Amino acid sequence: MYIYNYSQVMKKIILFNASISLIIGLNSIFAQVIQNGDFEQWTTQGPFPTPNSWVGGPSVTQSIDAHAGSFAIHLQTGVFVNPMTGDTLTIPGNSATGISGQGPGTQPTIGFACTGRPDSLIGYYKYTAANNGDIPTFEVRISKWNTTSNAPDLIGGAFIQGVENSIYTRFSFPISYQASTIPDTAVVTLMSSDPAALLLGSELWVDDVSFVYNSAGIKDETLIASLVIKQQNDQVVLNHCLNKSLKIINMQGQLLYTIASSNSDEISFSCNNFLAGIYFVIDETAQQSHRFVLVK
Repeated sequence: MYIYNYSQVMKKIILFNASISLIIGLNSIFAQVIQNGDFEQWTTQGPFPTPNSWVGGPSVTQSIDAHAGSFAIHLQTGVFVNPMTGDTLTIPGNSATGISGQGPGTQPTIGFACTGRPDSLIGYYKYTAANNGDIPTFEVRISKWNTTSNAPDLIGGAFIQGVENSIYTRFSFPISYQASTIPDTAVVTLMSSDPAALLLGSELWVDDVSFVYNSAGIKDETLIASLVIKQQNDQVVLNHCLNKSLKIINMQGQLLYTIASSNSDEISFSCNNFLAGIYFVIDETAQQSHRFVLVK
């Protein structure tokens, strides 16, 4: 993958679309999760299903070819006919976090509430390029609404271009900040093409997208060095839990399991009723979070 200087990229590109926080309090933690980042929840609007908490169009489809769980998002660069002008355009498959318009003529809401400052975006993708001359693109924008200019001020962001992969490949890239302001909105955008190329037929699959928060600057794989999480058949086992208060939540921010204050160093619980996918352990004692993937 190729990581670009965000400020330089934004001068050259116009995109098609105009987590777990390490702050104290479970409600705040829920607010920072990228909703439906595992793409398990879909709603049929019109002739095709769309992923909940994401905005897209006919070029966005539900795929059973998933990294984990039952579904992933599939985006394909295709042809669009402008109903007003009759012009035929090639556009990338494009989806962004947000809420679709609620009826004819209503505009979508792009982005979601985010008052944290995530360190990076991680997830899994696979890609088939048309004629080997196209690349997928991923973007993050972190902003705060300016009441004077009546427009968002960009606080931080990232832009990355991927490569062709026939199997799901993990991506992880840092988010750069240009201001110390506390944000209020985050937007994650996925595109099946480089806007400069737009080759008809390029296809992108994405799954298990999430933010990583780490105030200490440690790599996301070792967010809680003292807490060890592993899966043993139908059990999730947590080690080094003594005197810790822990909560288990899924990608939708739903609370699944609570440990008020452990008097044991090792805790295990059944994951029979859990779907395969990404989950988070919230260590309220240390005010930290840890991400793990459940495989079935």
